[in-house]
Amino acid sequence: MSISFAQKGVEMVPNESTWHRSLSRALGFEDRTYNVHNDGKFALCFSNYGLIGFYNPSLEYPANTQRYYIWQLGLMIGAKVDTSNNGINDPVPLVSDTYQDQGEANFNPLPGYHNQSLNPLIAVSNNPGTWPNMWPSDITIGNVGWPGMDQFDSEPIGSQESFWVMRDYDGNLFDTHNQTKTGVGCLEVICRGLQSNTTLTNRIIYFVYDVINRSDRTLLDCRVGLMMDPDHPAHLETEYSDDNAEYIPSLNMAMTYDYDNNYSSWPGVDLAYMGIMMLKTPTDSSGENIGVTSWKSFKYSDMPKSGNIGGSYYASRDEAQYSYMNPGVFSPSPQVKADVCYSMSSGDFNMAPGDTQQIVITIIVADSRD
Repeated sequence: MSISFAQKGVEMVPNESTWHRSLSRALGFEDRTYNVHNDGKFALCFSNYGLIGFYNPSLEYPANTQRYYIWQLGLMIGAKVDTSNNGINDPVPLVSDTYQDQGEANFNPLPGYHNQSLNPLIAVSNNPGTWPNMWPSDITIGNVGWPGMDQFDSEPIGSQESFWVMRDYDGNLFDTHNQTKTGVGCLEVICRGLQSNTTLTNRIIYFVYDVINRSDRTLLDCRVGLMMDPDHPAHLETEYSDDNAEYIPSLNMAMTYDYDNNYSSWPGVDLAYMGIMMLKTPTDSSGENIGVTSWKSFKYSDMPKSGNIGGSYYASRDEAQYSYMNPGVFSPSPQVKADVCYSMSSGDFNMAPGDTQQIVITIIVADSRD
């Protein structure tokens, strides 16, 4: 498997010596790795610290064509936390994220969930060679040796599943923009990817995230969202600057596509449509799904950032990210002919110590709007 990468306008990865100076062994770059979901009509690169895309084959559709459609997709999980230590309750918004164009992701994987070979990959159900020699003792394993979902007797239900666990604490995090970004600092996320290669589902992938508050305090006004930078296609020429993005309330779906269905390097090729849905959102105090409460579309140049690196309105990137997830904000739709990005989110809700909230998202690709 070959994985290549690039970044819009900046050098992406520091040299290895910088990684080792900046990170502890408990959770860190040493355990970060990737794999590709490829049991269907498309291939999708994903990481065990929550970043989706960015490394080609980002999202490649059809598979094996080198036609890529995601620059990057990541989680944002925010809450208000009192960090003052002055005896006065003065919470500020903090956000842990898994995308990295405006700074390094806050999460790192727990070790022990994939094979520690020379070139390790994230564990996937249809390749036992990627599994650890022994799964961590607190994980329930099914009859085939895979840690499937509890409601399915811990057996795999997809033709290809992935599994990893990540945290936003227990390690110093490398920040490519030197923002010393804190993040929430008490979150553990149990992550699964599910792909099923059937006629009805071979253009769909699901990701299930169980978010756990591992602290001894209640997290207030929590928000969970996706930060999406689609490119139709995701190549380094300027073609990504004429994309459309829209939110379809009746389908609970954000959809992106090329404005004129044309890329000069691929004459005659119909460019793909891509949809993302939050199928399951956090629940409120009565146990009801909150649903999608915000969809904010913007140009790539307006990715959430602090005033220190070009932002005009926010003291920190945490504050910017949290604001981008304000409930009730829905951008005009569609956003037309730009290097579009969007955030789609759900909130607000509280998380007591030990609470778990589950989020399920799906990515869908198609040849046409229909």
